[in-house]
Amino acid sequence: MNIKKLQLLAALASLAFVTAANAQIFTGSMGVVVDPFVTPTSAYTASSLTLNGLNLITTSETGTFAALVPAHSDLTAYTTTITGLSASPLADSIPNFFVFSTPDAFFATSGTTPNNRFGFNLVTIAETSAGVFSGTGTLVDTTAAYANTPATFTLSFSGAQNYSFTLAAVPEPTTTMIVGACLLLPFTLRLLRKNPRA
Repeated sequence: MNIKKLQLLAALASLAFVTAANAQIFTGSMGVVVDPFVTPTSAYTASSLTLNGLNLITTSETGTFAALVPAHSDLTAYTTTITGLSASPLADSIPNFFVFSTPDAFFATSGTTPNNRFGFNLVTIAETSAGVFSGTGTLVDTTAAYANTPATFTLSFSGAQNYSFTLAAVPEPTTTMIVGACLLLPFTLRLLRKNPRA
């Protein structure tokens, strides 16, 4: 491989890195509790989980969440009972398992712009121990300013109906780089065909 080919490959690799660096992805995490000013409807058993519809986002946001999601705004959760849970992750595709955020009446806080801008689409869920649940899925921005990002949540009950949980983004920059490189591959092959001695 001669110098021109090496230069071309180096340029393409650099472009893939720039693409990854410029991609808008979710980062960080946020804490959520059952809204203390509503009657909770949440519950759990050894194999089932029911979430409260109205939940309060706490002040523990980090990363993207801190920048875009107002503290003490409201998160709406999926309220249909999920059954068949165990320590093994259960595949259970539920779009908008969490949606956030809207203004909270008691704290007089605003929601996201627009309201309910973000959602978490559930992919798997498990009961890791008594009253403790974990799930995986994807964070989605309805405005498409942020790319879909893998995420997890860990939820723990502190009583029969009260729980708290952390929702965290799990960015995969290596995936973005691979996608960027794959998008450049046809362009690279065309250049090499046109200039076989390059």
